[in-house]
Amino acid sequence: MKKIILCLLIISIFATVTSCNFITEFVENLSVSSVESDEESQDISDTESIPSEIDDEKTSSKRVVMPEILTPYVKVSPEKYYAFSRLTNKQKEIYNGLKELAMTLSPTAFKAGKDDDESRLDVHIAHTALRNDNPDMFWIPNGYLTSGNGTELIAMYAIKQDGKLTSFYHEKYNTPAKINAANKKIAKKVRSELIPKIKPNMSDYDIQLIIHNWLCEISSYDSKAVKALDKNQDEALKKYFTSFNILGNLLKGKAVCEGYSRTMQYLCNLVGIESNVVSGNADNSSFIEAHMWNIIKIGGQWYFSDVTWNDSGKSPWYTYFNLDEENMELSHHPSKDIAEMSEKDWRLQKGTASARYNFLPECTSLKANYHKKNGTWIDAADDLVDQLIEIIEKTANNGEKNVEVFVESGIPVNIDELVKYSVTQANEDIDDYDKKISSYIISTNPTGLKISME
Repeated sequence: MKKIILCLLIISIFATVTSCNFITEFVENLSVSSVESDEESQDISDTESIPSEIDDEKTSSKRVVMPEILTPYVKVSPEKYYAFSRLTNKQKEIYNGLKELAMTLSPTAFKAGKDDDESRLDVHIAHTALRNDNPDMFWIPNGYLTSGNGTELIAMYAIKQDGKLTSFYHEKYNTPAKINAANKKIAKKVRSELIPKIKPNMSDYDIQLIIHNWLCEISSYDSKAVKALDKNQDEALKKYFTSFNILGNLLKGKAVCEGYSRTMQYLCNLVGIESNVVSGNADNSSFIEAHMWNIIKIGGQWYFSDVTWNDSGKSPWYTYFNLDEENMELSHHPSKDIAEMSEKDWRLQKGTASARYNFLPECTSLKANYHKKNGTWIDAADDLVDQLIEIIEKTANNGEKNVEVFVESGIPVNIDELVKYSVTQANEDIDDYDKKISSYIISTNPTGLKISME
């Protein structure tokens, strides 16, 4: 009987923003005892001792039930999920096999191919795609197990050996019953609060805007989770588990950027708008931090959108609402596309960099950008003050008190002086005395400017 090698691969892709300092990612080769709580170490003999298929008859009553949430629109089908569409046929088989394991949470394994680097890379890519595509499957672990006997490779999220269980599922969400209970609460929240806002014949852009604003309304950034990460990552990820998935926003009202991004993706997919998540780094004032945001498909074009950074202050921002690559990369820097990862990368890096590879489409359009559609985009090539005067005057004449603009060249250091001059000039051209601006307050981000006027 051959001994097989048990490889524990833990990929921590939790990304946080605002006061977050880092994303941690690592891969370790560990014994089973290192992931068991108060259990002795157990050897795993060979692949024949591990079930490789799930018995549908035995588990049909113990599966996760995904709630049906009726909307005026058809939900995005799994076949159209962007990461899945990028996989090879072999990777798709592994993806579906891992998904089946997660739907039962049973300690069984999936046969993933030959015991070689190519198959191990395929498992990792399929696992990454599965997590990226399925925000509603919030319980899918970051880590997974692969095991090979020199001939065959198997993959699993949990394993039972000699009566002892090793599992990557969170203890509060490690059975179908626990997950089904959470799913019912999610469905009730979405059905009662969001779906009534979405009407038939709305455009995808208008639906995205409603989802964006509602998510900002019900959510706040979980700074405690970020501070806890700085002290003890493992403990923080257990204690603040919900802040990194859809449970945080929808049931707790608090999340970090990963929670925001996955919730935005989940809600968009629910009403037929294709979406996915992107991980990378972002420039936050004087430092660079790890971050996660979205890609969203509107009118056949993909856009970058960051609801976390837009949820800042009493009302939502729209600075990062459907940007192209050129303008998003003024502050956001996505990690490499998964296609650039090779077997050589896998062998040399042992997967450490792979946690932050993405499935990235081209994002080259600004047609569905919020500021382009609302006439509040200030081009870098034109005079900022002239455009600002025109926008302020138009806003006041329309009887509106608030305006936000996107400044393509970035917010200049003397923005206070420029706004003061622009308001003075705009007032001279406003004929209705009651609409003249008597006072104002400004707030900014790297490329956004808000003016609240009285």
